[in-house]
Amino acid sequence: MKEKKSIWNREIEVPFLHVFPALPADFSSWAAFLCVSLFIISPFIVGALCLIHHSIDYTIYTHPVIFNNWIWPISALTGGISIVIELWQKQRERSKLRVWLRDNPGIMFFFGLVIWMVLSTCINGWNSYCLYGDSIHLRFETIFMQLGYFLIVFPAAILVRYEQKKRIIVRLHEGVCLFLAITAFVLWKTQIDSVFFIWTPRVTAIYSNINYYGYYLSVSIPLSAAMFIAESKAEWKVFSIVTLMVNTVTLSYNNTMGAWVACTFAMLFLLITHGILEHKINKQAVFVVTVYLLLLVIFGVVNGNLTKNFAQLFADLFGIATHAENSNHAGSGRWIIWKRALKLIADSPVFGIGFEGVCARGLKEYAKNTRVHNEYLQYTLFYGIPAGLFYLAGIFGVYIRALKWRIDLTRISLVCLTGAFGYLVSAFFGNTIFCTAPFLFVFLGMGYVNDNGNG
Repeated sequence: MKEKKSIWNREIEVPFLHVFPALPADFSSWAAFLCVSLFIISPFIVGALCLIHHSIDYTIYTHPVIFNNWIWPISALTGGISIVIELWQKQRERSKLRVWLRDNPGIMFFFGLVIWMVLSTCINGWNSYCLYGDSIHLRFETIFMQLGYFLIVFPAAILVRYEQKKRIIVRLHEGVCLFLAITAFVLWKTQIDSVFFIWTPRVTAIYSNINYYGYYLSVSIPLSAAMFIAESKAEWKVFSIVTLMVNTVTLSYNNTMGAWVACTFAMLFLLITHGILEHKINKQAVFVVTVYLLLLVIFGVVNGNLTKNFAQLFADLFGIATHAENSNHAGSGRWIIWKRALKLIADSPVFGIGFEGVCARGLKEYAKNTRVHNEYLQYTLFYGIPAGLFYLAGIFGVYIRALKWRIDLTRISLVCLTGAFGYLVSAFFGNTIFCTAPFLFVFLGMGYVNDNGNG
């Protein structure tokens, strides 16, 4: 009797596929390039409008409208098209999809996360927060957007295979973040006070919170530092070092401690990875890290933020270590939020409390905040411990793959992984926000080592 193959061991084939004409080989890559580029330029569009109006109320209203009504739908459409076309072409070429999936466990872990997120949401309920997001706390993020990070943004970014396209996107990001730094200082001194809530103008650029701009800088500064090393032409090296310097000064005035920590650890990541890949200390890496540290220290002393932040950091650590009475306020109140989140996770370990569950279940008084201020705890709290493990495994899968296939890791892909690493460190202190979270998946995907040696 002939043994019947399992579904996993059989390839799924689409009948009559040969009837349709073949598309150019790089068509999916160009569609993915458009998807990613829209995310990159969106801060420029918002920044240009904010410079015209100089109103924080206008900024808060306009940013989510532009992003959610235009940038996200068009990016999702073009990214989805790129993925469908790629799968279609693999079918035409008789590529073994199950073999590809087996060789890409990071993608499989993210797919497992998506399934668990949907299960969790079905069990906890599809409430208004899932469908429309939390506009009261200015996050404007829906469950569909979070699913889109893993189903569209990340895989589409992987399809931006070729180094030339990646280089264009990274340079474009450098230009936008340079413009945004200038915007931040202009608006700091000229922005009109809000008529809706108490607002003290600070170095936030197009964002409503210094932390949100800190998330963006946590990607941009390491990216520019890595790009200085990756560039071969003098004029582009100058462009990258100027971008690094301007954004580091901006980081000092922005005064988000989590972003300071994130950028510093990303700089160490840059030094270590170049040391592993080149089997020696990279002098250019030492140079950019030195420039970053000097500027952060010098301007931190000038504006007083350095002394104040480090004094607070040591006080917080000492308070936690000695169980001091005020230790719950450590990390701008994050310590008590994390402790309460862990208790909530223990109460709902398998499927969590649902997307924006703190708001949906009225737990703000207990949790001391509507979000966890730690993205790893956030995924775990919302969707359960398995979801948190899937998320971590997917991230580790990308970096382990880069280490395993480091012979195929191009300089520009390492640049992208460095930018993503900066975000991942800042994620220990932050939340997913509609206008910043996509940058993690953009650069994590573009740093993914492809099988064809193009990244």
